[in-house]
Amino acid sequence: MRYPQWLLLLLAILGILSGCRSARDLERYSFGEGFAFAKRHHQEFSAALDLKMPISPCDSTFLYLFERVELEELFGMLWEWMLAQIADQEKDFDQLICDGKTLRGSAAQLDGPDSATRFVTQVTLYARELGVAIAQTSFDTGESHERTALKALLGTLELEGVLIQADALHTSPAFFNSPPDKGLDAEQVSTGRRDGKPFRHVHLFMTNLRIRPKALLRLVRQHWAIENQWHWLRDTQLGEDAHRYTQRNGVQVLALLRSLALNRLRSNGFRSIRAGLMAVAHDINQMFGWVGAKSAQTG
Repeated sequence: MRYPQWLLLLLAILGILSGCRSARDLERYSFGEGFAFAKRHHQEFSAALDLKMPISPCDSTFLYLFERVELEELFGMLWEWMLAQIADQEKDFDQLICDGKTLRGSAAQLDGPDSATRFVTQVTLYARELGVAIAQTSFDTGESHERTALKALLGTLELEGVLIQADALHTSPAFFNSPPDKGLDAEQVSTGRRDGKPFRHVHLFMTNLRIRPKALLRLVRQHWAIENQWHWLRDTQLGEDAHRYTQRNGVQVLALLRSLALNRLRSNGFRSIRAGLMAVAHDINQMFGWVGAKSAQTG
């Protein structure tokens, strides 16, 4: 049986919201084994999506799609969806935090004794006030670099008046089309004792903002929001790093789908992803409402 691409992607997103962490989990989700979600709500699925699915897709069907879908087209669809989602919010964003995350489960060893291990890295633009990613891309570390990926991603957005935060990796002159004028270099020195031994740490920051020291330190602390509110949750709640999957195209597709699931939770009021997953995992009406479909129970 052939399945529409949109249907498989929809099942994958709903599966992630229901606790699925791999293609094998998605198969059990679709067949109603283990998670038993689709089996219990088969009639609602048929009514809401207006189609009949006598045979549910297996894990190889999902993998076949993930490994062959056009990444650029999917990234474009995700970017449009993210921006449309933000347009519905009352609060606009004026600060974006940029950072990359290496997917540990994507490790692949090249041929040859001196070949380095390659990973897939995802680069995200995170709107801290909204708690969502507004754009995301990914790359193979053996083929590209985070600076290149982030510069291309920023080039797709209108960023006038938006504060961009990135770590020291992106402070090289090549990252800027022209050197930032009226810049400010700040130095923070931390001293004290740790484990009975004295320490002295020096932290350097660069910005083109004319800003007071306390305000600069506040921005530095806010930069960690992408680690605490986005990257860490992907591993602890969605099992991203624990998922061993090395096919380059498929890894990037699953990373995008996890972002969709997280954005759906955050844009519907769940700051706690764990609480959101527990609340929505078996609520077919709420899930269909999030994706623009109606359950048979709601008419």
